[in-house]
Amino acid sequence: HVATLARVQTAWPGVSRLVTELALTPPEDALAPRSATREVTAALLSAGVLQPGELGVSLVKAMEGGCNVHAASLGAHIVKACVLVERTVAPHELNELLTALAKLGARLQQLGPNAQGVVVPTGLEELPQLLEEVRAMTQQPPQQQGGGGGAQHPSLAPRLA
Repeated sequence: HVATLARVQTAWPGVSRLVTELALTPPEDALAPRSATREVTAALLSAGVLQPGELGVSLVKAMEGGCNVHAASLGAHIVKACVLVERTVAPHELNELLTALAKLGARLQQLGPNAQGVVVPTGLEELPQLLEEVRAMTQQPPQQQGGGGGAQHPSLAPRLA
């Protein structure tokens, strides 16, 4: 279905916006698995149906105020899948998202592991490690980064500290 959306994208550029809105909508059933949404969104981003900057900004807007856990966990998954694993998206293309995730990670660390009543939402448990991996990747010389996409531009990497 990703290939079909990619073909439709050429005829109707609005597909990107529609798919972004669908990805940001949490499942109605709170118990429904969100892994499908995460995997499909990552595949659409890697296929070029979704634009990294547009998706990143949309995720940040949804995360503002820390109210949308779905957007935050989706954003973390996108970073892991598309920046670190597949390397189809360069960190600088998700600068706003990485900055927002870094702020969220800092807030979670301030709360500490022993804060009473604080439960780190599913999908965000590994956020500090994820951001550290992106930081380390962006500090590697281009020849050591490997992978595809534009992930070989460390000088354009976001500030995660």
